Amino acid sequence: MKTSALFSTMLLTAFLSYNAAMANTVSDEDVKTLMKKSACFRCHAENRTKDGPAYRTIAETRRGKPGIEMALYRHVTTAATVPINGRMEDHEPLRTGDEAMARAVVQWILTR
Repeated sequence: MKTSALFSTMLLTAFLSYNAAMANTVSDEDVKTLMKKSACFRCHAENRTKDGPAYRTIAETRRGKPGIEMALYRHVTTAATVPINGRMEDHEPLRTGDEAMARAVVQWILTR
């Protein structure tokens, strides 16, 4: 195995282990409170499509894919533009600097 592939595998394993530990220490209510504060539910809902996909759809289509936790973490923690109804809109990052909370949000999304 190449060194970079081995390092990536080790990093992903550490990331997933850390995610599982942190997700267990943050309640669903804490996660939902942060998501409300960050206006996530303005465009997303748990079980139905709004301007953005339902969290259940995100979980069903992405759960188990390699690197998805890291990709979702980047998505929820960085400002980006996303297509909404045929135009590009700003996607606001979570309103927290707490890495454990951001990781808990990712786990919450993937467990819908």
